[in-house]
Order: sequence, then structure tokens, then C-alpha cells
Amino acid sequence: MGSDSHAGGSCRGGNLKSMSEFRTPKFKKYLDNKMISFSEKGINNTKEFSRISKCHKMVFGSKNKVKPLDAISLKRCQSMMKGDVAFQSAIKQPSSNIVKSTILDTKTDDQDKLEKRRDSEKISNNSSIRSQKSDESLQEESLFFD
Repeated sequence: MGSDSHAGGSCRGGNLKSMSEFRTPKFKKYLDNKMISFSEKGINNTKEFSRISKCHKMVFGSKNKVKPLDAISLKRCQSMMKGDVAFQSAIKQPSSNIVKSTILDTKTDDQDKLEKRRDSEKISNNSSIRSQKSDESLQEESLFFD
């Protein structure tokens, strides 16, 4: 009787799907492009946003296998990608790279903040190195004049 209760197989890990079929460069570009588009437009409460967001988290997450229901969600996102005419036409243009033309050139406020933070960290790191060197040189000079 105990084995009949698990006849559906929902408790076993045998039905897990591999993430490798979903982690294609094209699909990753699509998900990134859509998330940036949603961010720029301020969209965060539509059905499309929640579906794309869920797929984005799974594809860029660390898990190598997903449950069958999650695999269905990922397949729906892939279908959305195939139906996205603007994305498909951007991919087919040989001289234009979608990542370069739409994602990197279009900076969101968050990307600008991140770059400024990185730049300020570089400056502060460099200035701390400079101050350490100047402290060392002052110590060396004081040795000569004592």
C-alpha cells in the first residue's frame, strides 16, 4: 500500500529535466533583453513579466536540473522567444549583435549606478595604495633625518 501512494513519481528525482537544453546563448540573450526592457518600461506586475522573470532566475541560477513543471515554464518562455518578431529579426541581422546593440548600449539606472560604484571602488583602492606608499616614503625619509 505504501508504494502505491507514490505511483505518480512526484517524490522521485527521476523526472528531473536537464537545464543544458535551456541554457543556450540565444535564450539567455532573449531573457536578458526582456528583463532590461521590462526594467526600462517600469513593468513588474504583468503575467508576461512574472513568466520571464521566473525563467530568467532558473536559467541564470545554479541548478543543473529542474522539475517537470519548471521545464514546462521554460518551454513556454522559449515559445515566447520564437514568437517575438522583434527579437528574431535582431538575431538574424548578421552585422548587428543583439547584446551589443540593445543591451550594452542601453544603460539602465541600475547599470549606471553599478559602473559608478565600480569606478569609485577603483579610485578608493588606488588612493589607499597611494597613501600607503606616501606613508612608507615619509617613514623612509624620517630615517634619514633622525
